[in-house]
Amino acid sequence: QPDLWEIRRKDPARWWWQSREFVRKKLTDDAEAEADPRFTPDGGTIAFTKVRGDLWLMAPDGSNQRRFLESWDRPDYDFSPDGAWIVYA
Repeated sequence: QPDLWEIRRKDPARWWWQSREFVRKKLTDDAEAEADPRFTPDGGTIAFTKVRGDLWLMAPDGSNQRRFLESWDRPDYDFSPDGAWIVYA
């Protein structure tokens, strides 16, 4: 069952392709499948879809998860360049 994860290099001084060890942190952990994650332009919020098409928002550390849009079909969505607005169809 798909969840969202944060993956970091264990040694930040090495490039990703040089790294063999990583630190993993599960950001979501529930029975529903999360998909299509996107960051706001400033990196302060992550949006993702869940269940049949609900649009959710959360902080980059996985906290403050909240449903933004309840939907029966997965929406197409994006953020405005300043990250203040979400457009969806």
